[in-house]
Parts: sequence; C-alpha cells; structure tokens
Amino acid sequence: MILENRFGLIGYAFFYKLMEILTEIAGHYIYCDEVDKWEYFLAKVRMQDEQVKPMLDLLALLGVIDRELWEEDKCIFCEDLVQEFNKTYKRRKNMTEVEKPLLRSFFRQNAEIEKTDAESEVLLDCDAQKSENGNSVEIAEEQAKESEEKNAKTEENSLVNSLLAELKAQNSEKNSQNEGQNLENDAKTPISAQIDTTTTSIYNNNIYNNSSSSSSSSSSANFNFSEILDFWNENVPENLKVQYLTDERKNLIKLRLREFDGSTIQEKIEFAKRLIQKTTESDFLMGKSKNSKGWRASFNWLFKNSTNWRKVNENAYQEYENKNYSENGDNKRGAVTYEHTPISEYYQDFVLR
Repeated sequence: MILENRFGLIGYAFFYKLMEILTEIAGHYIYCDEVDKWEYFLAKVRMQDEQVKPMLDLLALLGVIDRELWEEDKCIFCEDLVQEFNKTYKRRKNMTEVEKPLLRSFFRQNAEIEKTDAESEVLLDCDAQKSENGNSVEIAEEQAKESEEKNAKTEENSLVNSLLAELKAQNSEKNSQNEGQNLENDAKTPISAQIDTTTTSIYNNNIYNNSSSSSSSSSSANFNFSEILDFWNENVPENLKVQYLTDERKNLIKLRLREFDGSTIQEKIEFAKRLIQKTTESDFLMGKSKNSKGWRASFNWLFKNSTNWRKVNENAYQEYENKNYSENGDNKRGAVTYEHTPISEYYQDFVLR
C-alpha cells in the first residue's frame, strides 16, 4: 500500500483507525474545518498535526477520500466505504441510504444570491412606495369617480328591476286568466292537429314524472277531475274504487279528453261518463264472466291509451260476454264450445231404469 510504503507503520495504523472512526459516525463523514473539530480528530487517531495532514492529502490525491470535499471544506468522506454500507441499508426497512454531503461553498453561493434578491426586493418596495405617494391624489380622484358611477348604475338597475317586476305581475295575471280556456281551445282543435303537440306537451309538462311542474299544476287546478273520478266510484264495485287522484291519473285524463268526442269540456266529460257506464255494464270487463279469469278493468286501464277506450266504445268486448272458451287453449280465440252432459248422469239414468 502506498500510504504504508511512504509513512511506514504509522500510515498503516492511521488508515485503519480512520476507517474505524468513519464507520462509527452518523453519515460517515468528518468535518475538520474548525480548530476544536480538528483537535478532537487528532486525539481520536492519537497523532500529531504534521503527521496527519500529509497522509490525508495523499489519500485525497489517490481518490481514497473525496478530494473536492477535503480541499474545499476539509471534510473527510470515503465514497467506497459508504457504498458498501448502502448495500446493507437497502435490505433494512428502518435504515436510509447515505448520500455525499454537499459542498459548503454551494450554501455560501445560495446565501449570497438570497441576500442580493432580498436587497433588490427592498429597492423595489421603496420605488413602489415613492410612486404610490406621488400618485395618491390621482388614485383618490379615480376612486371617487368610480364610486359615483357605481351609485348611478345601482339606481338605474333598481329602476329596471322595478319595471320588470311590474311586467311580470301583469303577465302572470294574464296567464292565470287564459289558463282556464286552454282545455276548451284544445277541445276545439282537431285531433290530427294535436298529434305533434301532444308529445311536446308530455315532455314539457313531465306527465309521467311524479313531481309535476308548476305549469301542469296550475292548469289542472282549473279543471275538476273529481267529477270523472266520482262517477267511476259510484258505478264500480268496492274493490275497483279509486281512492287517490294522483298526478299520473290527472295527466291520463287530460290526454284522453283531447281524444274524446265533443267540442267543449263538458261534452267530453259526458263522453267519458258513457265510457265508464259501458265498462261497468260489461260482465267481462267487471270480471263476472268466465272468460275474464279473474281479470277486471281498472280506472288506469280505461284511460291508459287510446286503444282501450276505443274498444270499449265500439263494444269490442261484447263477444266475450256469453261465449265459453276452452281453458286449456285447444280452441282458438273466438271458437265456440258447448257444454255436454257428464257420462255419470247417463249411467245413473240407465241403472234407475
């Protein structure tokens, strides 16, 4: 070893003593830039100043310790030793790898930069204060003008808002007067002209939504839906009576009234009563016929679509009244079967003879 060849056994002992000290210190580096730190290091190695410095210079020249750290900051750092320790630190969860310490000249440069930045900021603040003091009168005048303009705008806005409120009140009164005539005007309009408007009214008024909008609630308030509902409850059995007039049923009634015959609302209501009368007089629709098989026509079924009420009006369910159809499905719909006398009755008559 070069150190041992030049300094003898003192160099050999110093090297291993130095490695021992580096392994024991946290971070594995030693700063010797201050007198007390250097004296402490000499006491640890038990050697004199004139012996240690030449050996450290040689180790730095050979690259055993970091040359830049030693020459700039008098810091002893052995990178090969730290790399060996980092291999062990990687395998341990509670240990972190050791990094090379930064040069103190780097920190000094940053400190000088920060100092110059702080001085420039102070100069800028002084210039800003001077400019503010010089323009304080102009700023006060501009603020006064802006406040006057804002006050004028607020007065204009208040006047405009009051006028708009009056116009809205007038329009609401006109709308409330015209809402009562909407159903009657729709009744006078032909059904063919209402096909396109029906879908848009369903979408705009949220007919199939449980939470009805304000427009649908205001128009339904002007029409007495209970007249049709009461007539239904008066003519149907107890198990078919309707207890609640929901928004869905109101919307169904409104849609069907547009399709019913009649030029006025009252005529359409009378037409609806005749449909209810035909429904209640039908044994099949009331579940009294054998062909009903327990099914009964409800209030929602009658007003659900245009097909159901048209069949009732055209007496399409009359063919189911007195005809008996096969329950096992052997006969097609409409085929008539006749009741036969059971064989057991013929057998009893034969024995009694």
